[in-house]
Amino acid sequence: DISEVLDKKRDAVHCHRSQLGQVIFDDPYGFVLTNELLEPFMTNTEYFFINNRRQSNTLGGDYFDSLYTAQTDPWNFRNSHYERLKYQKSLQALGNETFDSGLELGCSIGVQTLMLSEICNRLTAVDVSAAAVRTATEYCKAATNIDFLVANVVADFPKGSYDLTTCCEMGYYLEKTDLRKLFSN
Repeated sequence: DISEVLDKKRDAVHCHRSQLGQVIFDDPYGFVLTNELLEPFMTNTEYFFINNRRQSNTLGGDYFDSLYTAQTDPWNFRNSHYERLKYQKSLQALGNETFDSGLELGCSIGVQTLMLSEICNRLTAVDVSAAAVRTATEYCKAATNIDFLVANVVADFPKGSYDLTTCCEMGYYLEKTDLRKLFSN
């Protein structure tokens, strides 16, 4: 029961822009924690779970499938100016090079995938979410050089040799040991 300090908690949350998601200003649909999203955190009760068993905190396919099923584009990749600019800058950093074989880890709904397909002769796009891969496959259907895979890349890294491997914003969904294991592949 935190009812005695709930006002202090509410004030602390609203004191910092980053706690409200107000850190991206060039995209009106960018990351924002609305009052509706904050509501579950502003109750008189907080719950703590202590688990002595060692288990992975890496988020798996079920989590992302439910996320993509509830909302096809949960991070607004298709319409976000911020995301589009980030992808363009990533491609610019690669120069004008064309890659024979590319691997995209965490392809999500395929926005960056489609861009990468323009600089790769063959591209393998992987995501842990079957729902995301279905959306990406449809979004990229005009590109014939993409192979989509549903896989947990930590447990089942795609076989083959790649000239380019991208891993855009998926690292923070992995537990530290899983992240190390991924990079050892």
